[in-house]
Amino acid sequence: MKLLLTLFLGLVVSGAMAGLPSREVPLPPFSVLLEGADSLVVYEGLPHRGFDRAAYAQEKTDKQVFRVSGEFFYEKLLPVTDADRQALDRLFRGQDPCAPYRAGKLCGGFHADYMIEWRKGDEPLTRVLVCFGCREFIVMAGPFNRKTDITPAGVEALHLLLAHYRQERPDAQSAEARVAP
Repeated sequence: MKLLLTLFLGLVVSGAMAGLPSREVPLPPFSVLLEGADSLVVYEGLPHRGFDRAAYAQEKTDKQVFRVSGEFFYEKLLPVTDADRQALDRLFRGQDPCAPYRAGKLCGGFHADYMIEWRKGDEPLTRVLVCFGCREFIVMAGPFNRKTDITPAGVEALHLLLAHYRQERPDAQSAEARVAP
């Protein structure tokens, strides 16, 4: 009996690690999540708390920062150019850069390099935290707070779009610097 229970638990755990479908309500398409958005801003994330510990601690102490979903961002609002806003809207509303989430990556853990925030008035409507190291998103919209992977095309497009918004984070071992699209 113990052997059967051990085998069953092993299958359950390995199934979860393999990314088998869960019973979560699917994330709606971004066309729905972004409905009513009238502006878009980008925030830059602090250095990686694991790979750049000293810089992370220094930046948290010396700069104005805020926290979202356990991740720290510089308070400096990075206004997005019209061309980049249109490109980000096309990327998220059109081709959907999300892929099914796969757990168990050996990348050092999720670290938000950027946060893209769509707003309705002055209020956040949908937030997407972007980790280039894990190639993952955390999507936060209404009742949804979901991790997804980023498609290869999404990684490439986002890297090109967001690279010039890097303004505060010191050059070091950031995932953005370590991972080419």
